[in-house]
Amino acid sequence: MLHEALLKPLIPWLKTTQSGYLTVSGLSQSYAKVEVLKDINFSLHPGDIVGLVGPNGAGKTTLIETILGLLPFAFGHITLLGVDIRKGLSTQVKQQIGVAPQSFTLPANLNVAEIVDMYQVVYKNARSAKQLIQQVGLTEQSKVRFGRLSGGQKRRLALALSLIGEPDVMFLDEPTGDIDPQGRRFIWDIILEQERQAQRAVLIATHQMEEVEALCNRVIILDKGLILEDDRPQALIAKYCPDHCINFITPAGLTDALLCAIPQVEIRTIAEDPYHCSVRLKTRNVSSDLLHVANLEKSHPGIIIQLQIAKSTLEDVFIQLTGKALRD
Repeated sequence: MLHEALLKPLIPWLKTTQSGYLTVSGLSQSYAKVEVLKDINFSLHPGDIVGLVGPNGAGKTTLIETILGLLPFAFGHITLLGVDIRKGLSTQVKQQIGVAPQSFTLPANLNVAEIVDMYQVVYKNARSAKQLIQQVGLTEQSKVRFGRLSGGQKRRLALALSLIGEPDVMFLDEPTGDIDPQGRRFIWDIILEQERQAQRAVLIATHQMEEVEALCNRVIILDKGLILEDDRPQALIAKYCPDHCINFITPAGLTDALLCAIPQVEIRTIAEDPYHCSVRLKTRNVSSDLLHVANLEKSHPGIIIQLQIAKSTLEDVFIQLTGKALRD
């Protein structure tokens, strides 16, 4: 049995681990009497990587800013690392979290190394500046001034700054927005780094469904201030969009014959090619419907072009739950 004096320092950590790093319960938030968050309930535990997705104006930014103590709230409770944050974040909590905002501004004349050094002073257990800069792929830019960094380089710098204090909880807002595929996957690898991810919780606000499927063990779909779903990506796909899709191109002049043979197909015009249309057929019996399509090609040669089979994705779930209408 551990001596009480040895056990006592572990008690706060044990409580935090049991209850989760973050617990949000019954949270409601309003601006000028307009309710923008409605009865929000979710939690983050060690090892969680949770995607927060929703249309523009869904309340994602408001939710994160409220969790970070930047916005007061009247209803509900938020506990972050065992501390009620209603009165703001304590110094201890600030030492244990990392934040990478979607956009941020720093003195344009400071270079990358100087910025990391400046942030190191804030944290008691700061990581090596050289190591961090190398980890996010900015070694060659270490002497480059902030004002001359590209958008992708600034996002990698933001990630480095969020990692300085070896955080238990990270909040990342569009960490790979407007970044090329190589840069996106580079950042994914950093977030997934196993030896550091084991006991860390990460909340990622993103518009990229591919990113959520690649990174997250859970996804929260937020719309009009409400949580519509909170589950594993594959579980949501199985629940809402279990179909496969048979996709192909067809000549515009043969769409009537196609609709006659397979009434359930979705046909869309192709803006850059008025002579062809794209076709989508949702199916739960791929082999049977492929045979149907093959027979159609025999009776109407040339009606099927560039045939592909695809599984439904999280984006299909997102559209089904939130609708197709564009929101600004």
